[in-house]
Amino acid sequence: MDEVTLFNRISCYMYVPLEVDGKVARRRLERPPAELKVRGCQKSLPRVLLIGVKEGGTTAMGKYLGLHPSISYSYPVQPGPKITNETVEAWKGTFQLTSYKQLSFTGHHSFFADAKPQLFQMVRKYLPDDVKLILMLRDPVKRLVSDYVRTLSIAESLAGDERKQYEDNEGLKGSLEATLLDETGHVNPLSPIVRQGMYNIDLHTLYQHIRKERILIIDGNAFRKDPYPSLVEVERFLNLPPFLKRRHFVYDEVKRVHCANVSSRPDVRCVIPLKGKSLPAIDDDLLLKLYKFFQPHNTQLEKIFGVKFPWVYRPPTYIYPD
Repeated sequence: MDEVTLFNRISCYMYVPLEVDGKVARRRLERPPAELKVRGCQKSLPRVLLIGVKEGGTTAMGKYLGLHPSISYSYPVQPGPKITNETVEAWKGTFQLTSYKQLSFTGHHSFFADAKPQLFQMVRKYLPDDVKLILMLRDPVKRLVSDYVRTLSIAESLAGDERKQYEDNEGLKGSLEATLLDETGHVNPLSPIVRQGMYNIDLHTLYQHIRKERILIIDGNAFRKDPYPSLVEVERFLNLPPFLKRRHFVYDEVKRVHCANVSSRPDVRCVIPLKGKSLPAIDDDLLLKLYKFFQPHNTQLEKIFGVKFPWVYRPPTYIYPD
């Protein structure tokens, strides 16, 4: 069965030709009500949750896994801040329709760090008993630099009190060095951007509340270089019928990322991290400080939790640019 036919048999949506400025595109529409009823299409709480980390590749993972016809992916929206029947129902209201042959899938990077209490409350009271979690971890120094660039970009789009409040909430203090280091010149573990990369602490808390077999940890570094192997791993973890293939992800030499090419989903192509933003030049001494700081935390990932990604073992003398 070809990809388009398979999608049309399972999905609650369809793509129809639409001419815009002389060019033919395809617009997504809900299927007719009678078909929605037969397929059991409704908004459902997620049975698959992507929980982080920030700047770890979660946006691309969500969109690319959502190419699988058995997955109904909804754009990340953070519930709450308080978890009640009303806020969970409102959260569910933001989701895409899911047929009885699909798994509802969404997530938010904050679930692994800032919003863990909300996550645990939802798992205990609201989410399906068989919910599975996907956690993406990335080299904490590379994650940190990307996070700083993204945060700074957002701050620069704001003004006045709104900007100041945002910078205070994110721990942004102008330069990269001022944001990451304390008054003595040491890496500041209280900096929100630094704290996000201390994965072992958050993973310890996560495993206290959720069984290990319900969590799949993906290497965000490897995913960014080539998403296909990680997506196959996720397919197996979720017991999905094999669908995604190597030919679905083609490396774009200009954009320097793998772009999707799935005929049934013309709406998803390239997911470009930090589009239009270049990484800052970083002093070697600062990089060394950062890698030395994170090395004990990375070691704990392997010793306690069995995480064996290449960057976990990388010596602290490693310099940021590959």
